[in-house]
Amino acid sequence: MAEGPKFRVLIVDDQRDLARAIRMAVAGLGEDFEALDVPSAEEALLEAQQKRIDVLIADVRLPGLRGDVMVQRIRALWPEVKVLLVTGLPRDEAQELANRLETDALFHKPFEMADLLDAVERQVGAVESVLGTPSSPFSETAQVKQRLSSLLVDTRRTLGLRSLMLVGESGYALVRAGECPEGIDEPRLITRLLAVLSAGGKVLRLWQETLRRCLHVFPIPWGMLLVVAIEARFALVAWDEQEEDQERTVRVGAALWALASQVEDVLRQWRLLPPYPALPPALEPTPAPEPEAGEAAVNEPPSEELLALLDPQEVALAPEEAEAFWDALTAEDPGVAAASADVLSFEEAKRLGLVPFSGEDESES
Repeated sequence: MAEGPKFRVLIVDDQRDLARAIRMAVAGLGEDFEALDVPSAEEALLEAQQKRIDVLIADVRLPGLRGDVMVQRIRALWPEVKVLLVTGLPRDEAQELANRLETDALFHKPFEMADLLDAVERQVGAVESVLGTPSSPFSETAQVKQRLSSLLVDTRRTLGLRSLMLVGESGYALVRAGECPEGIDEPRLITRLLAVLSAGGKVLRLWQETLRRCLHVFPIPWGMLLVVAIEARFALVAWDEQEEDQERTVRVGAALWALASQVEDVLRQWRLLPPYPALPPALEPTPAPEPEAGEAAVNEPPSEELLALLDPQEVALAPEEAEAFWDALTAEDPGVAAASADVLSFEEAKRLGLVPFSGEDESES
């Protein structure tokens, strides 16, 4: 019997063309996804009562039953459902509604389909998530939030940054120091950054590696945007309004990298990240194997014959022996000195001082 799809996605939007486009795009993610679109909240509730819903992509401006009520009722049926809000409401109103409904992501119309699909994959875990989960227990852990906030505030003040925040997978800031520039669609921007970091994780998986830490620097019209991923679960996002300068970029990047290590330590301390892997046990020293029969030992002393060859003793000749040598040489061939320029006679050697001095020679002279 064939198994059903791993993930069921329900799209609720009265704009039929848009809903159909989303359904076809989600279906294109692969056979693990099943997508269905309906134009009203009532039809969405009927579908939710019959089949499991893993992801709900919904507008809130719907005919009949309000979208926020629909979200609450579907959550009552499927508490683990991921809710992605797609709306044309004014940004402030949409953000307030998303916070109240505790949605997992917010998209303003018009939006990029690639961003929405990336969010769908991340929410269901179909791709390796780079940042933290929306259920991160920061609201219940005031002490860790205070500690992280202190780290971010100090770093922002030291570096003179416009804004510095720790974000999670939902695209919202968990801890913030400073405000982003006006006119920036923060959730949309963070969604784009998530896609970049997710692509980096896919590259590392070619070598069976996971994304632990990486730094991205983006030049923007009003300065630089720096992003540091932390242990494939969280990320630091920094806005620097200083003029683009290589030395400053390196200094800010190094400071954020060091801050990421401190943040990671805090997250591990509060069990928001798994503990550091244990070091492997030290290897016990093992004795060297005994040499086999017939194999010379490495430290065996050399024989006396070998020492005699390597270190011969110098033998000094007596003066009489040297004179006898030269006498014998000249007696054998008296003309050897004239025949070869490379040969000296005994008399020439004495004149040049090459023959050892003796008292007998002095008396003769």
